[in-house]
Amino acid sequence: MQTPLALPSAARVHLRGSPVRAPRGTGPSRPSKPWVRASQGKRSTASSSSRPYPKACVIGGGWAGFGAAWQLLKHGFDVTLLDSSPDPGGLSAGWRTANGRAVEAGCKGFWRHYGNIDALADELGISPFTPYTSSAFYSPKGKEVEAPVLGDLPRLPTPFGTLLYTSPYFTHLSVEDRVSALPLAVDLLRYNATKESYLEYDGRSARDVFLGDPSVGRLGASEALYAQFLAPILCALMFAPPEELSAAAALDVLYGYVLAHQDDFDVRWCKGTIAEEIFLPWAREISRVGGSDVLCGGRRVQTVELGEPGARARVTATAANGTSEIYDADVVVMATGVGAARGIVANSPELSRCPDLAGIKDVPSTDVIAVRLFLDKPTSLPNTSNVFAGFALGGDEDAKDVAGTFFDLCALHDEYADVAADPTDDVRAVVEVDMYNAGAVLGLTDAELVRVALRDVLEGCVPGVVPRDVRVVDSSVLRFKGGVTKFAPGTASLLPKTRVGGLDNFFVAGDYVWQGPDSHGARGLSQEKALVSGLCAADAAAEWARRKTGRFDMSRGGKASVIRQTAPDEDHVAAAKAAARAVDELERSNPIARLIKETTTGGGSFPFPGAPGSPFPFPPPGFPFPPPPPGSTR
Repeated sequence: MQTPLALPSAARVHLRGSPVRAPRGTGPSRPSKPWVRASQGKRSTASSSSRPYPKACVIGGGWAGFGAAWQLLKHGFDVTLLDSSPDPGGLSAGWRTANGRAVEAGCKGFWRHYGNIDALADELGISPFTPYTSSAFYSPKGKEVEAPVLGDLPRLPTPFGTLLYTSPYFTHLSVEDRVSALPLAVDLLRYNATKESYLEYDGRSARDVFLGDPSVGRLGASEALYAQFLAPILCALMFAPPEELSAAAALDVLYGYVLAHQDDFDVRWCKGTIAEEIFLPWAREISRVGGSDVLCGGRRVQTVELGEPGARARVTATAANGTSEIYDADVVVMATGVGAARGIVANSPELSRCPDLAGIKDVPSTDVIAVRLFLDKPTSLPNTSNVFAGFALGGDEDAKDVAGTFFDLCALHDEYADVAADPTDDVRAVVEVDMYNAGAVLGLTDAELVRVALRDVLEGCVPGVVPRDVRVVDSSVLRFKGGVTKFAPGTASLLPKTRVGGLDNFFVAGDYVWQGPDSHGARGLSQEKALVSGLCAADAAAEWARRKTGRFDMSRGGKASVIRQTAPDEDHVAAAKAAARAVDELERSNPIARLIKETTTGGGSFPFPGAPGSPFPFPPPGFPFPPPPPGSTR
């Protein structure tokens, strides 16, 4: 049966990296109108000394760009932020359909370890988040597991709390399959110990590391655990399947989001669109502090010219009317997504010649689709937030590598909380379906993607949840071709750092900056990482300005935000990491130790708890589990 569709405002929305945009040329485009020197935002208070306040130009209007602009204002800079969107907000920007209904570029979660975003919300005086929610994961077999809110349960040393409290919620994986993940503990202890070990793991795929190689005695997860849990979860968190992911980046995410502390996997959501709940009040505060002209939307940056030492940089941007505008700045922060960064670097001779930026052109990206459905019948999902993977979307077997998430927005967003009882509205349910690694379905029409979301995902995961006679009253389909960074094997060495060698006054922020030893604990495709990278870039720019003794007036500004690090490793994990580092150092420096390791590889495997024949039972008998959910096989 075909679902009736009403798509009055679901016309395809083309954003960064969209297939219909004309490709950027290899060099700067000639402006269609004469360039003008732009009038840049200034604070009302002029410097009381003969020295000017430092001036910054921030390129990009997402978490990284707003974070950099906000921190630069606190450091006393005059700031101009340029973004191609008419309303800056990067991929967190939101829109309204023609019928006035809110849409955005997918639903993004806020985990417990997002301390800097929490601090920002407190600073802005806003309460944009829902309570922490349980989440369910679905495969074609049905619900695989449900993650309870672990922070509400008695705290146990990691990873025992996570393993024990989730154990009764697995419906298909055996205990033996679940504990087969324990050999990964060795990799988690070693991979981030040094830059050399991180790059070694980065050169291997997550699949190779997670499955191990029994032929040489390197244990790994079982095929069932890998296929039914690890691979889909990683695709949902990192937007690509494990065979296309760096092992180092995958271990970053697995440790940071799941295993570092018992409650790290707890997630909450925005009570509306991130644009309206967070970025709108943030933009108001930025304009109040820095002036109404700080945020300049509708400007697509073409080139950056840094000039001679001591001279101001020139940023060239094309305005919506085709005019080419020039923005002068003492420092430039590039805080765009990786796709836009490629174009800016390629079109800017100084940047393209810089070795530290040469890798950006080779950083891969992946495709994402966000579908929002407004339905005329009530639809109540068992869990408000859910993960899916393994479905042949649209009947295409190649689409089984697409993973994603789906949400009951009536339970999450205040705007839709009472929609089912509103007699003036014909909408009774609002559901979001986001698809990651979505290249296999990117070419489907909007109507086809709406049917995929409705029937293949919602009905496929929770049979009977969607009435057969449901009508789609309104919908939105957003495509992001190459819109998200993909941390493929070998990517780490391509990533730029905040401070760019050889470019004194140029800084980089975004989720694609270097992550590894000595970097902040927020990693992967993380809103927290993007925000932190912006704050770090601003702090680096302020440090640069202060070193220019006598050049700038640095007396203005308030107290800059203190960047909050993620919680430290628990004591037993820190001790185990120290021991692993000592062993690795011994192996590197002692040829006899290396020989012993090589000759003993392939010996008998350790009897991990719960494995067949193991003397160690798992879970421990009599452990006081929370009540298992209906349908559990435990």
